[in-house]
Amino acid sequence: MGEILAETLVFVFLNYLGGTIRWFIALLWSLLFNTKKHPYKDYIQSSDVFESFDDNGTGCLNIIIGIVFIIVVIMIIKAL
Repeated sequence: MGEILAETLVFVFLNYLGGTIRWFIALLWSLLFNTKKHPYKDYIQSSDVFESFDDNGTGCLNIIIGIVFIIVVIMIIKAL
């Protein structure tokens, strides 16, 4: 039971980390190119705003981005 809870917490953390990174990049993009801004919750939870992704795709994308971000941070710390 503890393993399931730990896995769930890790995936929730990675989802929020990846969603926050996506939101920040989209915010910079919208400021630079004066495009439409989406709310933060649209990057964490799937919505109809992002038509190119299905319901589970946004969460999976957030987790992948979160994993890549952690790997890059570890590589940078290791290089110092």
